[in-house]
Amino acid sequence: MKKAVSLLLTVVLILGVLFLMPLSASAASASNMKYELAFGVTQAGHTEKYSLNAYRFTVGQYTTFNIDYDTVDKKKNNKGKLFVIDSDDYGNVFAGRDYKVYFSAEVSYGNETDAGYIGWFDGNMSLYAGEYYLIIVPGEWGSSNILNRNSNDYTISVTPTVTKIKNIAFSSSANAIKLKWTGDLGAAGYQVQREVSGSYKTLTNTTAMSYTDKSLKACTTYKYRVRGYFILNDKKYYGPWTNISATTVPKTPVVTKLATNTNHAVAAKWDAVACTGYQVQFSLKSNFSSSTASKVVSGAKNVTKSIKGKKGKIYYVRVRAYRKFNNKAYYSGWSAVKKIKCK
Repeated sequence: MKKAVSLLLTVVLILGVLFLMPLSASAASASNMKYELAFGVTQAGHTEKYSLNAYRFTVGQYTTFNIDYDTVDKKKNNKGKLFVIDSDDYGNVFAGRDYKVYFSAEVSYGNETDAGYIGWFDGNMSLYAGEYYLIIVPGEWGSSNILNRNSNDYTISVTPTVTKIKNIAFSSSANAIKLKWTGDLGAAGYQVQREVSGSYKTLTNTTAMSYTDKSLKACTTYKYRVRGYFILNDKKYYGPWTNISATTVPKTPVVTKLATNTNHAVAAKWDAVACTGYQVQFSLKSNFSSSTASKVVSGAKNVTKSIKGKKGKIYYVRVRAYRKFNNKAYYSGWSAVKKIKCK
């Protein structure tokens, strides 16, 4: 699709040759300059009267960039335009042929300073893999204002950005925590760190959107943070950290003793583990599918529980520990099942 900028640039060239060159010596010497774009570095540029500048760059994968453009001129003519085209379309811009614009932005007036008026643009663009040109046309925009296009000094910075990861969650066992998150489409990988002795240490750099931290202590809180990164020209650009606290579950307790008496009581005892409390189940079914009494015992040191049973019935017993963390209970596995016949 032919853009308005195509018409303008064609007019610029035609008028520059047929009409403007006799009026201005600077117009006769004006040229359109090409540069290589250095990512993450502020580059200084200058445009001659009626000219534009083009910055070539290559993207290896889908990437979001922040663009920071600033110019200072003693004349109030700092309106302009930034736009991005495919490198193959560079010649089409000047020939008046069709070309595709992947990104465009208007340069706005800013505040007056001692040096003059600041024209600026600060925003984001996203591009897929390919080779592009970032075109800079400072000054007034439009064929009716072509004589107001003066030379301009400016700075341009284009920095790859990675958004903050979202929806981070964890699952755990007694000795491992698995983190899982939703990442940025533009991220080449993710850095995972865990707090150790008051400072964060890197556990891994991974392309996956999950990581399992192993060999941990049961019933313990661990603090993690995760961020995405983008690699361009062998340099890493990092996104912001996302923090999460996670817990391992308690160890699985072991039922150490079952007892019954003539009052038809069935009592269980188990070994103590680090936890908030225990859940004990007594059932007439070996698979605990029905006829099950479930009891909660608070406190890690409270390791006994009894129920009133039915004489002559066989009771199956199992227990698990839990830890309360962020108002949620995290359970260990169930102990091995033991049974006893009620007196």
